[in-house]
Amino acid sequence: MRLRGKTWTARLSLGEAGRCTFSLPTCRTEQEANARLQVLAELAGRLLAAGQIVVGVPLLEQAAAREGTALRDVRLAIDQLCKGEARPRSSGDTTFAEFAERVLSGQLAEQYPLHVKPLRHPEQYRHKLNHVLGVLGPVPLPRFTVDHADRAVSMLPAHLEASSRQGIAKVIHRILALATYPARIIANNPLPRGWVPKADNNKAKSSLYPDEDERLMAAVDIPLSYRIYYGFLIREGMRADDASSQPHGAT
Repeated sequence: MRLRGKTWTARLSLGEAGRCTFSLPTCRTEQEANARLQVLAELAGRLLAAGQIVVGVPLLEQAAAREGTALRDVRLAIDQLCKGEARPRSSGDTTFAEFAERVLSGQLAEQYPLHVKPLRHPEQYRHKLNHVLGVLGPVPLPRFTVDHADRAVSMLPAHLEASSRQGIAKVIHRILALATYPARIIANNPLPRGWVPKADNNKAKSSLYPDEDERLMAAVDIPLSYRIYYGFLIREGMRADDASSQPHGAT
C-alpha cells in the first residue's frame, strides 16, 4: 500500500492475473486505505479459489473505488461470479461511447491516477464528441477501424472550420489511445500516425507598432472614417466583424 500524491493505492499479487495496482480514491487516511486493502485481499482470495481471478479483476477495480451501496453491489457480483451464476461483461463488448463516458466522467482518471489526468473542461470534449457519437458510439472498441473514424469525420457538418475538425479528430484519437493504455481494452490504436488532420491557421496575429499606428492615423489620403475605424480596432482589440456588428452609439 502506498500514498502517491494525494491518492492511496494498493498492490496485490493475483496469481495468473499478475500483480495489479488499484487506486483507492475514497480513502483519505492510512487506516481507511488499510481497511480497503483487507477488503480487496478477501475478495481476491475468493476469486482465486473459484478460478475466476482473470475475469474478476475489473470487479476488484470497482471494489477499490466504490463505497456504500455501490460497494455492496460489487460484492454481490463477485458472489455470483464465484458461484458460477454470472459472467462479467467482457471488455471486448465495450463500445466507443461507453469508454468515452468513462473518460469524460473522470472514472478512468480515478482508476489510473498515475497515467490519466482529470479533464479540466470535460464539457468541451463532450461537445466535440457529440458530432461523431452517432457513427462511432455503438462500435465495439476491438472492432474499431480507421474506416469508422474516416466515415465519422467525413460526415461532420460542412460549416465547421478546419480547426474544429482537427479538434474533434484529436479527441477521437485520444479516446482510442487511452483504450490502448492504460485501459488495455485494445492492443493498438487503430488510427495511424498522421491521421489527425492539420489545420491551417490563417487568423491574423500581427498588430501595428506605435509608430506605424501614428503614420496610419496621420495618412490624410485615407478617408477619416476609415482611420477612426482602424484606430478603434487597434485600441479596443476587437475583431473587424465584431466591431461592425456594434449598434450605433455603443461605447
